[in-house]
Amino acid sequence: MNKIKPQQRQLLSLAYFKGLTHSEIADYTKLPLGTVKTQIRRAIIMLKELMGNESLPAYKQDLGGNSYE
Repeated sequence: MNKIKPQQRQLLSLAYFKGLTHSEIADYTKLPLGTVKTQIRRAIIMLKELMGNESLPAYKQDLGGNSYE
C-alpha cells in the first residue's frame, strides 16, 4: 500500500478496517463526499493494478456495501 497516496490509504483504512460508510468518512475527515468516493475508487483501482486484480471487491460496490455509481 506504500504506492498509494497517504490520503487514499487513510480513506481505505477508514472504509475497510474501521467499517465506516462514505458519508461517515466525509464527516470524519471534513472532505466532500464526492472526494471521498473518488479517492477510494482510485485507490481500489491502483491496488487492483498492483495486485493483478485479485482479492479486491468489484468496482461498483465494496465489502461495506458502499456504492461507487
